[in-house]
Parts: sequence; structure tokens; C-alpha cells
Amino acid sequence: MNIKKVKAFLLSTPLMLSILLITAIIVAKIIMPLAVGRGREVIVPSLIGYDVQKAQKICTKSRIHLDIVPSYEYSNDFDKGKIIRQRPRPENKIKQDGSVKAFVSKGPRLIEIPYLTNKSIPEAIDILLDLNLQYALNDSTYSDQIPKNYVITSVPPSGNRVKLKSNVKLTISRGRKVVIDSLLYKDNKTEYPENKQMDSLINSLQKTGKQERH
Repeated sequence: MNIKKVKAFLLSTPLMLSILLITAIIVAKIIMPLAVGRGREVIVPSLIGYDVQKAQKICTKSRIHLDIVPSYEYSNDFDKGKIIRQRPRPENKIKQDGSVKAFVSKGPRLIEIPYLTNKSIPEAIDILLDLNLQYALNDSTYSDQIPKNYVITSVPPSGNRVKLKSNVKLTISRGRKVVIDSLLYKDNKTEYPENKQMDSLINSLQKTGKQERH
């Protein structure tokens, strides 16, 4: 064998060994785990109700990826920042290194309480139901300004923002409070309830008084 070729071979052997060693390490540590892992299935964990940070930890532990859907959704059941649904659903199986899409809440949708003062009861109820709000007749009270069976105030007041299906309490007017100081006194500015017997009595007394003066 040529001495020069022998020397060249001896010099190149460590380099070749190094290359082979590095290749073996790459195959053992990277390529093989990836090849084996991709074929293995895992059960999708439930992420619903968790914030994004906690959900990310759960996914990492299960060796899957978390994919947050950019468009957040209103939710009356979950606070802002909580995951409200996911795809695939919990308990389904996916490949290791697969992805789970998560939909995040931007909190409850708030509705502004409308101005209901001086609205009739049916009108006020229709307005609230159209806005997906509940109602209750809270109380009734006398009012010189608001007609009978019309809304005086609401609780919460108009302009406040509440969740869908929140309850709005209505205070209803009984109309003007009637106070009669005497049978014969009648103030033109005061609205009295219709009382035919009382009116007849007042008219007869007035006629009697006129006849006596004559």
C-alpha cells in the first residue's frame, strides 16, 4: 500500500468518525422521536373555563399545540379572557404535536337600559323584551306628573349597562293622589275619581242653596 494513501486514510479517519457520531446523535435525539411521536395519539384535554396561560401549560404537558382563534366572542357564562369552546372537543384523540383551536370570551354583552319614564306598562315591557331584558313591576306610587299606569322610574336607571337577560324593575304611577277636604269643595285643578253619587249629592245641595236664596 502506498505510504501517502495510508497517511491520508489515517488522517481522515477521526473526521469520518466524528461525522458518523454526530449523525447518530441527530438520528437518536431528534429524527427518531419526531418520527415515533407523530404516529402516537393523545386524548385532547378540556381547556374550557381556563385562561390562555393555563391552557397553554395544559397543552404543553399533553404535547400538543394551542391555537387561539383571533376573533373573541361575547359570553354571559365566561369572564373575559376565559376559553369558551375548543376544537377538537375534549376527550377526542389527535396526533401528538397536533393543534387545538381555542375560542376566547371577551366578556358578557352589555345592554344599555333605555329611557322608560312616561311609557305605558305594555310599551315599556315590549321595549325591554326586544332588548332581551327581563322586567318586574317593582312598586307603584302617586305622581302629579306621570299618568296612572305609566312608568315613573326603572332600577337600574336608564343609561346603565347590564348583561343580557338582566332584570329591570319598574315603578308605576298610581296617578294623582286625591284629597277631599269637604263634600262641597271641588278644586278645578284636581282630578277626582268618577263618583256619580257624590256628584249628584253636590248638585242637589247647590240647587237647594239657589232656591233658598230666591
